[in-house]
Amino acid sequence: MAREGRSLLDSVLFPAAAALAAALALARQITYGPGLFPDSLQYLSVAGNLQAGNGFIDGAGNAHVLYPALYPLLLAAAAGLLGVAPLDVAGPLNALIFGLTVFVVGRYAQRRTGSRLAAAWVCAAVALSLPLVEPAVWALSEPLFLLLAALALIDADEYLRGGGKRALLGAAAWGALAWQTRYIGVAAPFFVGLLVLLRKGVPLRRKAREAALAWAAAGLPMGLWMLRNALVFGAFSGRWMWNCGLSETLSLLGLRLMEWADPAALALGAAAAG
Repeated sequence: MAREGRSLLDSVLFPAAAALAAALALARQITYGPGLFPDSLQYLSVAGNLQAGNGFIDGAGNAHVLYPALYPLLLAAAAGLLGVAPLDVAGPLNALIFGLTVFVVGRYAQRRTGSRLAAAWVCAAVALSLPLVEPAVWALSEPLFLLLAALALIDADEYLRGGGKRALLGAAAWGALAWQTRYIGVAAPFFVGLLVLLRKGVPLRRKAREAALAWAAAGLPMGLWMLRNALVFGAFSGRWMWNCGLSETLSLLGLRLMEWADPAALALGAAAAG
């Protein structure tokens, strides 16, 4: 009876936490819908053209090269499945993705700690984290990237703890998808391969082979996407007009971390942006 009670608790805890997280993201969108940034317009216009069968073309009729393919492709697929415009599905989709992130991270925390209390705290920390909730209310690719990167690292950890090749292939696949969501997503498969390469007690040849497998699995899809970019645009990715030196980048990073450490300031900034 006690075991059945614990099983029932497990079956309710994580879905409930995921539903809470999704509801919090959706609540921010009740009045005006998802937040729109210039990047959002790019994603939505490309998704609309994909839905119409015009391929990866933005609203100005140019080839989509500024960002990878996965997020507008997902928007187009969800909008086509529901028979609505990409704008109508962007907010609920990101809220759902945020809820899935809470679910995945919470389940992982329980497996690693064996504690339902710790898992509940992890779920609450993620679901109520303003820096994580905030991207989920915008029509942006960050929530999808965070979910895929988390899945890649979770499978990498499973592999390092004896999960076998299936876990390694999962880590490589999730890392590839994270990279296809954002160019900075290269960090996910890079660190998956690095973790494999730095394992102790494993022959170097085997480690090198498995790390190369993880990197190649992620690199092949992105290589094809960048080849397409080079053929249609003449460069591997879009040209960025804004560049920062190292000192400015570190300064901006420090300011952002200080903002995250002050929930009131972050909430005020989010309210102003909304």
